[in-house]
This record gives sequence, C-alpha cells and structure tokens, in this order.
Amino acid sequence: MEALYSKLYDKYTKLKKRKWSELDKLNKDQEVKFVTYVNAAEELIQHLKNENDQLRSQVDDLRSEVSSIRSAKDDQFTEFQNRLMEESQKNKALSEEVEKLSVLQLEGNFGSSRVGRNDNRRLNTPRVTRSVSNSPYRVMTRKRSRLFSSESQDDAMQVQQEPEKNLLTETVPSGALLNVQQPECCRRTANTSGWCWKLNI
Repeated sequence: MEALYSKLYDKYTKLKKRKWSELDKLNKDQEVKFVTYVNAAEELIQHLKNENDQLRSQVDDLRSEVSSIRSAKDDQFTEFQNRLMEESQKNKALSEEVEKLSVLQLEGNFGSSRVGRNDNRRLNTPRVTRSVSNSPYRVMTRKRSRLFSSESQDDAMQVQQEPEKNLLTETVPSGALLNVQQPECCRRTANTSGWCWKLNI
C-alpha cells in the first residue's frame, strides 16, 4: 500500500508541477502582452499629447491672428467711418454752395430781365419806328407814282427781305433822318417835324 501511495504522490507531484509550469507560462505570456499593450498605450498617449500641444499652439496662433485681423478691421472701419463723415460734410457744404449759386443765378436772371425790359422801354418810347405802312407813296399823284413805281417796288422788296425784328423794333434817335431809300422829293428834313414834299411837276 505504501508503494501505491508513493506512486500516487509522485504522479500528483508531477501533475502539479506541470500545471504550475503551464500557469507560469500563461502568466508570463499574459504579462508580456500586457506590457506590450501598456507600452503601445503610453506611446499613443504621448503621441496624442504631442498632437494636442501642436493643436493648442495652432489655436493660439489662430487666435492671435484673428485678434490682429479684428483690430486691423476695426481700425479700417473707424477710418472709413471718418472718411464717410468727412465726405458727407463736404457734400453738404457743396450742396449749400450750389443752392446759394442757384439763388444768385436766379436773382441775376431776374435783375437782367428787369433791366432788359427797362432798356426796351427806354429804347422804344423816345424813338421813331420804321413802318412800311407809313410810306408817303400812298399820297403821291398818279403821275408821280407811275414815274417811281419801279423804284418803289425795288425798295419794298428790299425792305421785305430784312428780318421781321428789324422791321418792327429797329429805331433811330429822335431828330435824325430816317435812312429809308426814298426819292429825294419825299425825304424828311432835319429841322422840320413833318414831311417836306418837293415835287418838281
């Protein structure tokens, strides 16, 4: 019986050693895997930390750039606003000047029109106006009208060719001789108020 117990004990001992060796080997493998996993995780964590630091530095740079751009835009906006105010003031001043000039121009036109009307009145009142209808040929005798019919027709054609304005408004000073092409016998003398008829019949 002791021999049987001895064999069983030896077998148990060998089996126990084998199990322990297998467990140790399994533990070692698991430990190696865990260490490898931990190292990989640490490397990944370090990589992520570095990338995070880089991103933070980029964010800081972008923030500073945005701040500088915002400051520049604010300054530019202020400058443009000042320019707009200056231009508005200039436009307002120019509008006032234009309005003043328009008023002065209207006043000048009104004054010139009044002066023109007064001058026309002064020119028209003391002067003698030509009038074809007042021609003395109407009172001439038939004999004299026959003699001067051709000459009167030429004179009438010449008078009709003149502009209407000259026929109606052209005047000569009072006391001057009328410069109308008429026969010598029918011209007005300088020292008389009427017509002097010199008919050599």
